[in-house]
Amino acid sequence: MKISSRVLLSTIILSFFVCFLQAQNLTDLRRANKEYELHAYNLAIQSYMKILQRRPNNPDILVKVADSYRHLNQMEKAREFYDRAIGQNKVDPIAYLDYGKVMMALGRYDEAYNLFMNYARVNNMIGKHYADNCNFAKSQLGIGSSYLVS
Repeated sequence: MKISSRVLLSTIILSFFVCFLQAQNLTDLRRANKEYELHAYNLAIQSYMKILQRRPNNPDILVKVADSYRHLNQMEKAREFYDRAIGQNKVDPIAYLDYGKVMMALGRYDEAYNLFMNYARVNNMIGKHYADNCNFAKSQLGIGSSYLVS
């Protein structure tokens, strides 16, 4: 009897501990999402990074961090997190569009084009529109300005 009561007590304590950790994760995620919704991207990044310490390959959190960096115009950091998220192959297709915008901002038009064409599988009109923008930007790279500022 003593052994079974110890096992039962241990199971109950372990269950409470697991419930506590899950509640803590949910609270942290709610806080991070609220900061993101309020456009407090610096705070959201800090909160999401705490969650990533526990779940480093969560594609949804990686996308939120990347998007926060994109909104803060920190494109290289955004690229790093989008790259990690896209590598998970479980992301919302809009991540491809936003990642493409980051690559365009970094002047990496070929990579952006591929991302936009990937997004075009979901939304053909918008994906091709941005892909055409990449082609136009590449065509303008060697052309000097036709305006003279004095």
